[in-house]
Amino acid sequence: MKIRIIKYDKKVELEELLEKKLTNIEKVRDTVLKILRDVRKNRDKALFKYTRKFDKFDIDSTNIRISGEDIKRAYNDIDPDFLNALKIAKKNIERYHRAQFRQIRREWKVKTEIGTLGEKATPIESIGMYIPKGINGYPSTVLMTSIPAKIAGVNRIVLISAPPISSATIVAADLCSVDEIYRVAGAQGIAALAHGTESIGRVDKIVGPGNVYVTAAKMLVYGIVDIDIPAGPSEVLIIADRTANPEFIAADILSQLEHDQDAQAVLVTDSSEIAEKTMEKIDLQFKSLKNKSTIEKSMKNSAIIIAQNIKECIE
Repeated sequence: MKIRIIKYDKKVELEELLEKKLTNIEKVRDTVLKILRDVRKNRDKALFKYTRKFDKFDIDSTNIRISGEDIKRAYNDIDPDFLNALKIAKKNIERYHRAQFRQIRREWKVKTEIGTLGEKATPIESIGMYIPKGINGYPSTVLMTSIPAKIAGVNRIVLISAPPISSATIVAADLCSVDEIYRVAGAQGIAALAHGTESIGRVDKIVGPGNVYVTAAKMLVYGIVDIDIPAGPSEVLIIADRTANPEFIAADILSQLEHDQDAQAVLVTDSSEIAEKTMEKIDLQFKSLKNKSTIEKSMKNSAIIIAQNIKECIE
């Protein structure tokens, strides 16, 4: 496994590296727009069609939604230690967001010559969470998107994820009292959340990361619904000096690259030694990972940039 090395003064190569994400979104825009329009017009019929095509899952109105029995099976499927870890993580995330919520001034007024003016913050009615499938799902994303919404007072929380949805994702959703879980994903899933279908009611806001198709879809439905940010494909930028630990750097890089073939990881360092040792650790850690094919593809989007000093790294 080799990740390319770019010198800081190679401006053309740096610009190409940074522009890749935008270029990818532009390439899929027309395809995504076609899917969005189809789901908006044909609703469940189009949603089922694209789910069968892209996820190879025979979906219909009877199995699109995760049932109570599905949730019971998911609990039986996961390790007790993992369940305990989810509960601990949930407790800590709740503690943080409750403290954060207390800092928000939810209403204030001021008297002026033309009357009393002010602001009042109220929770939105519903959100849709996009949870990537990955190898074993992303239960952490479930916790970090649903818990703030619950604490804020959102009444309806919907989760979508590509079938088959992992037991870890289902259990995390149940622990967080997510109201609805659906076996749909991709641009078609975003369209369903934005416009609504016979099976899925529309939401007010869509949150959560996804691949380039999901990111493009979120950007295109913005205005019809609110979105968080156009998150995804996954990316990380690491600045490291000579005191950094190459083993940790390699782990951070690989943890991003395994998410998606369009993911990107960039290390910026002023130490050639750190660059070389990080490469060695990447090769070593790569051998023990499951999602090798995805990492090999996303590695092509990534780079180690060697600068003269930390000031250049930050620039």
